[in-house]
Amino acid sequence: MCCCFVSPVSSRFRVLSAIMARFVKFSKEELEAKLETSIPTNTKRANEKAARAFRAYLEVDEGQASSDFESFNVDKLDQYLQGFWYGARDLKGNKYKASTLDNLRHSLNRYSMLHRTAKHTT
Repeated sequence: MCCCFVSPVSSRFRVLSAIMARFVKFSKEELEAKLETSIPTNTKRANEKAARAFRAYLEVDEGQASSDFESFNVDKLDQYLQGFWYGARDLKGNKYKASTLDNLRHSLNRYSMLHRTAKHTT
């Protein structure tokens, strides 16, 4: 037998070992902890601020007793968001700049995606 002969079994084993070494299994708790630490603090703060602003709009402007917008269906959420974007003002009553509204939109989207996902997985 030649010294440079590699058996197909050992070759396949090395390939599988290399593939398995690339992926690590995590428990559900470990994944949740990683997700929690992967989002920067300022992003979390912006997401919460956007959600509070939208809840305040629902409670004050729309008279919604339940501001649990995470459970709204798409049509209802779309209707309320449309009014929110046109009627949103800062605490002094001034219109937001377009860039601020854009940031609010992205923050609210991130918040909604995280909280809808969390509700549907539990």
